[in-house]
Amino acid sequence: RYSVVDILREQDITSAGLGHDAATPGMIEIVTSGPREEHEFRFDPDFSFLPISRTTRHEDGTICALERLTYQPVLDGRAWFLKERILCFFDEGVTREPLDHGWRERHTTTVKNVVINKDVPDSTFSIEFAEGTRVRDSTFRDRSQTQPSQDTRSVMVIAALAALVTLVVLVWVAKRRFQRRPGSLT
Repeated sequence: RYSVVDILREQDITSAGLGHDAATPGMIEIVTSGPREEHEFRFDPDFSFLPISRTTRHEDGTICALERLTYQPVLDGRAWFLKERILCFFDEGVTREPLDHGWRERHTTTVKNVVINKDVPDSTFSIEFAEGTRVRDSTFRDRSQTQPSQDTRSVMVIAALAALVTLVVLVWVAKRRFQRRPGSLT
């Protein structure tokens, strides 16, 4: 249950309204509450109301995970595609405020050179890792591999691309669903 759509559908929305960030007028903030966690989402009008951040809190109210998203224009500015996703995990009791430090684990995903509606040669999916690069291979129970095989790398790249496309589609669906709800903010 990681998608914005699922969280908004399955959890209670405890508050929704315009954000308090003067630098971004029209920002929408939504807080949801579930059985074990609370999520705070921010949707930015500058990016067609795509989510730009999600904060998940532990039961004690401290931050469990902080996710920040930035986007890049595609299709001559007619659409947005993920540019960077930073996901930080915090131990319980560490902080109540979003910080750029104090996290126990941080993942950064950066998307560059987005090309849409063009043929992609198979060689595109051949990745060379720098020496010492640590790769987590989630396709096998044995995680002792430090570098996946060529076949596994191709599958990982395709899976990552599919996940990014799925994320964009889910956000678009959530936005459309939110706009159609009675009493929505649009």
